[in-house]
Amino acid sequence: LFTQPFLVDTVLSFGSEEQIAITMEYVKRGQVAHCSGFTEPNAGSDNSGLETTFERRGGKVHITGQKSFITNADAAPFMMCLTRDPHQADPRKAFTTWWVPMDAPGIKVSPIDKIGWHMSNTCEVYLDDVVVEEKDIFGKEGEALKQTMKNFEVERLLMASASLGQAECAYEDAALYANRRMQFGKTIGGFQLIQQKITDMAIKIENMRNLVYKCAWEHDNGIAIRNSSAMTKLYCARSACEVIDDALQIMGGIGYTNDCRISRLWRDARNARI
Repeated sequence: LFTQPFLVDTVLSFGSEEQIAITMEYVKRGQVAHCSGFTEPNAGSDNSGLETTFERRGGKVHITGQKSFITNADAAPFMMCLTRDPHQADPRKAFTTWWVPMDAPGIKVSPIDKIGWHMSNTCEVYLDDVVVEEKDIFGKEGEALKQTMKNFEVERLLMASASLGQAECAYEDAALYANRRMQFGKTIGGFQLIQQKITDMAIKIENMRNLVYKCAWEHDNGIAIRNSSAMTKLYCARSACEVIDDALQIMGGIGYTNDCRISRLWRDARNARI
């Protein structure tokens, strides 16, 4: 899953030694160590509007709230849970992330039925007075929004990379089909309309690849990617859908069946534009 590098980057950036060790142990086994508990019913793009709270009582930390659209929540053993301190008036200092065991009492997970992305479950997570320890803090208290925004930069880059890969797969399948499918006595790749589609697809993929590689290079070299990751994700999400849609058109009826992987790419790629 493309989320794995993002989650590892997050832990390496802000996690404790114990959290890093746990994460890397799961990674070595090819498993996901944790999910990201950011989105809520009333806090999607606006993470500052989240309502899940944490309070300290009796030497413990008590968390109550609901998370929405959480990838792999039914499989990951831990969740990075973004919470609000209801007693902190300054919104810049009100948010803290906690490393929450998903088998803790008070947690209920409910999978969501989706159009695509069937390779991983997306879930609602309900937290009813879930208790964690002080050592389970993730990063620094009161700085979770800053951490989250930094991590979203990497997530945008990785989602753009996934969009690029989907577009490349669709392009390869469509080009191969166009050179094999016979109609009116010749391959459909011999018709100018198909040639124009394939050319436009190739140009978009080249642009996508250049944006992704440039943004990745910037990240590797410590250059801020706040703007470049957003632009890369925006362009790649749009272009992938256009490339895959043209690929499906070239494939014709067979492209609209579940026997053809373009139908899956067509469904999955749409999510990146949301």
